[in-house]
Order: sequence, then C-alpha cells, then structure tokens
Amino acid sequence: MDINPPLAQGADFVQNGQVKLLIDEPQSAALSSSINTYNITTNDGSVIGYGYNISIEDQNDGDYNDVAISLVAWKNKG
Repeated sequence: MDINPPLAQGADFVQNGQVKLLIDEPQSAALSSSINTYNITTNDGSVIGYGYNISIEDQNDGDYNDVAISLVAWKNKG
C-alpha cells in the first residue's frame, strides 16, 4: 500500500519547553511502544543533536509496524 502523502508529517521549533506528542488510535484498547535513541555527532564526536525512533504496536500481532515516528532535536538553532 502506498500512502501518499503520509498520514501526518511536520516540523516545529520548541525552545525551553517540553515536546508532547499525542497519538490517538481509537480502534485499539492499548498501545505498546519501542523507543530507540541515538546521538547526532560531528567528526570529532561532539554531540550536536539527538534522534528518537518510536515504533508502536496497536494490536496483538507484535510486529510494531502500525505507527512509526522519527524525531530529531538539535542542540543549537543553525
């Protein structure tokens, strides 16, 4: 299945605050998630940002491919 455009996409600038992400999946009684984090580094190893990949399971088949979210946060505005 080719979903074009994606169901949701976007970008925003958040400063001195908390990022909140609301996921509404009304057909599911529960959501399970797997979160993987990583650092974005320069050639010398300095951390300049952070990445988060979130995979969500909304049923009971355990494939964690029902919702996929990628977030990137930079330490400085460039």
